[in-house]
Amino acid sequence: YGLVRYDGEPLPSLFELALNGKAITPSRHNGLFDPKHFVNSGLLGPIVPSYTFVALKAGTYSMVCLVHGPEMSATITIVP
Repeated sequence: YGLVRYDGEPLPSLFELALNGKAITPSRHNGLFDPKHFVNSGLLGPIVPSYTFVALKAGTYSMVCLVHGPEMSATITIVP
């Protein structure tokens, strides 16, 4: 028998990693022009330690780290 989670589901026997290309690579542009439009910095680290978004249009934008999830999220409001 393999290991199981507290809810009875089996745990993976090997470490598995799946990366979504849209999540780990930056968007072609860094402009915030529509709060419903997905813009991504890509995966940050030693090679690309930071990323800047440029507000092109007023609005309320939600941001979330795709690695850490809701624990690392924010909402910003850009006013004209």
